[in-house]
Amino acid sequence: PEQVKVVGVDNSPACKVAIVPLTSVSLNYAERGEIAINLIERAMAKHSNRSVQVSSQLTIRKSSGA
Repeated sequence: PEQVKVVGVDNSPACKVAIVPLTSVSLNYAERGEIAINLIERAMAKHSNRSVQVSSQLTIRKSSGA
């Protein structure tokens, strides 16, 4: 951790128990799936789609020097 910073992208349970606990970003796959379905339904109904911003959550652990 003193020389290299590492960040994961799924925040799986393994991130907590690694030799050096892994900082990770949760990408909220369930929320992204719901939004994708909604956008597909809107497109099929000929409604214009809009820009969508999906939240994520950063969990800081030792792998990033925390």
